Amino acid sequence: MAWVIGKHPDMPCLASAYADKLTNSFYTGVLQLIKDDEYTYKDIFPGSKLVNTNSKEETLDLRNQHRFKTLTCRSIDGGLTGATRCESLLYADDMVSGIEEAMNRDRMDTLWYKFTNDLMSRMKMGCKMLIIGTRWSVYDPLGRLEARYEGDGYSKFVRIPALNEDGSSNFDYDYDVGFSREYFEDIRDNMDDISWGAIYQQRPIEREGVLYHEDDFHYFDGKLPPDAKPDSIVAVCDSKNQGKDYVAAICGYVYGDTVYIRDLVFNNGLPDVTKPMVAKLCVRNKVSQLDVEVNNGGGYYAESVSDMISQGNGNTSVRTFFSSTNKITRIVTESDYIIKHFVFLQPSKQSREYKAFMRNVCSFTTNGKAKHDDAPDALSMLSNLVKNLTAYSIRMIDRSQIPL
Repeated sequence: MAWVIGKHPDMPCLASAYADKLTNSFYTGVLQLIKDDEYTYKDIFPGSKLVNTNSKEETLDLRNQHRFKTLTCRSIDGGLTGATRCESLLYADDMVSGIEEAMNRDRMDTLWYKFTNDLMSRMKMGCKMLIIGTRWSVYDPLGRLEARYEGDGYSKFVRIPALNEDGSSNFDYDYDVGFSREYFEDIRDNMDDISWGAIYQQRPIEREGVLYHEDDFHYFDGKLPPDAKPDSIVAVCDSKNQGKDYVAAICGYVYGDTVYIRDLVFNNGLPDVTKPMVAKLCVRNKVSQLDVEVNNGGGYYAESVSDMISQGNGNTSVRTFFSSTNKITRIVTESDYIIKHFVFLQPSKQSREYKAFMRNVCSFTTNGKAKHDDAPDALSMLSNLVKNLTAYSIRMIDRSQIPL
């Protein structure tokens, strides 16, 4: 940050963290770099003279006094309205206070709201963003930014665990500095697994007890097998119940015992919004059969979708079913088949909706504490449907091979 503001003193920057004590420490550190002759800052940036400081507001100006200061340091709860704008660099360090906050999904949602509305909204076009911190949760700002921007060609995400898979340290340097393997192993042996995983291994807490991991799945680039037609194209829909539940409708292209998931709907809008989306999913993919769960009043939903499919010149048989099995039991039971036989779009090919669906799948925990389980539940429904179809598949045989 000291280098950035020295290079561009007339372009305001913003630094933030979860608490004032962190932003104050950062502010003090930047001032030390500028003022201490040991760092020769004045020689490196002769045109960026320190002209104003305010330790109470944690601001400083270089070269000229500005309406929006060269650097403003402010905690996420410190109030930023009208205080600054960010033209060069937005820097955030440790936005989550600890595991207690990270384990509360509502607090993670509130933090993300503050991050986007209070911090990101200060960024002008062309402003860069540098975020560092402990990977506490898939729902912390780092996790959500990674889910949104990874693979876009502009963003870079770096995750360095304390210990590699072979047990070696990533921070064991020459000249007796850094941290050895033994050092980290001693810490690990004295910590709980969840905290160790998040703080030192950059592994979000949701991975503890998670049913699915991203690297469990098979992926494809969106192109279906070129030399064969699918045995069937089917879909399922877990219709919205109440509150913040999602409608999860997924379409599977079935080739033998392999199911390609190329298109889906994952939306928590009202039925008037989601019903046309599900109908269009069936029409554009030429779905032959759509199963809709009716446990939560899905019968009327299914009728409306069926009418919309007909109006769109689709030819889909819409069926309803009632599930008597426990949802979590069903999700867990079908997981092995899904991992072995389902193929998902590569992350770089996924839409925002598809990414949100996969994020929901990979945050489901077997302890039943997942806030939403709509996506993994829809997968379990499709898995059950596909297995029932393949159980009654017809295979052509050569009559000459039949023993008489």
